[in-house]
Amino acid sequence: MSNIYFRLNGGLGNQLSQFSAALFYSKKFNIEVKYDDYYISKSSKKHEVISLPNLFGQIVTFSCFKSKFSRLINRILYKLGLNTIPILGFHFFFEDLKCINLNTTVIVEGFWQNNMIYTDEAIKIINNCILEKIDITNSKFNILKKINQNNIAMHVRRGDYLTNKHFLIRQQYVLPAEYYNNSIKEVRNKYTGKITIFLFSDDIISLDFFDDKNIDIVVVNNNVFNDIEAFYLYSRFCVCIIANSTFSMWGALIAKHLFGSAVYAPYIWHKNKPWDLDIIPKQFIVLKF
Repeated sequence: MSNIYFRLNGGLGNQLSQFSAALFYSKKFNIEVKYDDYYISKSSKKHEVISLPNLFGQIVTFSCFKSKFSRLINRILYKLGLNTIPILGFHFFFEDLKCINLNTTVIVEGFWQNNMIYTDEAIKIINNCILEKIDITNSKFNILKKINQNNIAMHVRRGDYLTNKHFLIRQQYVLPAEYYNNSIKEVRNKYTGKITIFLFSDDIISLDFFDDKNIDIVVVNNNVFNDIEAFYLYSRFCVCIIANSTFSMWGALIAKHLFGSAVYAPYIWHKNKPWDLDIIPKQFIVLKF
């Protein structure tokens, strides 16, 4: 039986998708999967670190010439719509896995933006791993005592979305203020009274960003909460407005699973594939703007 490794890539949200995909295929084919951190190990981006090693278990790094050469050829085959093949002892799959029985090392790459991987089992395991990594008795989590139905967890993703460019072309779609304001209007239809927005963002967002001035804003400060703590906090709200980011999407998935939370998501996720909404969980409320 092949040794099968899922390659970790990106920040926390993407890694959670890769874990969930690995779990999905391990159940589908009744196989044991492991993980490879080649991309993470060479990344210089601050958020691209393995924050939950307890989630992934055994992690190796495939950086030898044979693995790189095999990936190059297999990637070309994949782009041409052809089946990938074992080369020099390595066999690469992209966004899919076919169970095989060969004396080779299988490496699976992908961001897994598909509803098939959002299983209750994956959500439970991820939530438990998050709980193992934080100290909820810390006084900074007293903020949780203030949360009620008129409180909204809102994620505004700009930061690296503004700076990630390829040949001077921006790679990610930056959501407009209109999406967030439309989401607040939807919340207004369900709840009365003053709304408090707990704002999760790398950027400084002023009150001018919002049309509705009858709101309070609590900034979840990155200097106070690390990524795992902020993720945990986001997943504890009964109303979530997510960005086109797997960070808030997975946080909202946990909130939906635990509390039946109302989750609002944008109908445009990808800059170059605005029609591709497979990534958005079907139980989320998709808003146009």
